[in-house]
Amino acid sequence: MAFWDRIKRLGGVVGGEVDTAIEQVEYARLPQTLERAVHEKEEVLRKAKEGYHTALAAKKRIERSIQEYEQKVTKSHQSAVRALELGKEALAQQFLEEENKARVSLEQFQAQSVAHDPVVAKAREAVSQVQTALNQILLDRDTMLSQKQQADARKAVNRTLAGLESSGSAAATMDRMKRRLEQESDSAAALEVMAGENKSLDDELEEAETAAGSSAALSALKAELAGKNAG
Repeated sequence: MAFWDRIKRLGGVVGGEVDTAIEQVEYARLPQTLERAVHEKEEVLRKAKEGYHTALAAKKRIERSIQEYEQKVTKSHQSAVRALELGKEALAQQFLEEENKARVSLEQFQAQSVAHDPVVAKAREAVSQVQTALNQILLDRDTMLSQKQQADARKAVNRTLAGLESSGSAAATMDRMKRRLEQESDSAAALEVMAGENKSLDDELEEAETAAGSSAALSALKAELAGKNAG
């Protein structure tokens, strides 16, 4: 029972944390261990039934012997009566002696039968007890396997959720980086505007000269066209 008690104790941590490396191995091999426990109890039941059948067979042999010697007693007595009726006292005496011997054997087998009754009853009770224990083990096995399946399913779901949370953290980081890039881009644009607003005097003068040069060239082109039209 120590083995089965340890397995039932392991069933108590099904769905929770497994404390030791040994329990981790036992938990992983729980289905095989449960089947082995069932097989061992089935073997005990088989031997108990064999013991019961052996005791029952012995009881039946004793009963057959009782019937056999009862018949011998009856037959010897009847033969003694007939021999005496025929006036054969010596023969009648022989039959009476056979009757007495048969009666002694009959009483011995009857005593054996009475003494053997508790043996048969004990063997029958052993079968009943082992069968009850086996039924409980089968129930425990089914319950524990169901608990293990549920626990494994919960663990799988939790691992999946943990993966989602980890992925969510990465996504949150990406969002922060995206906002940071947008901020950096806006800052760069602002700097460009500020650079345009802070032109030096030399730059402004150069732009004015360029504009003036362009205006003079345009005036010259207009005059040229006017002269041609006048000619």
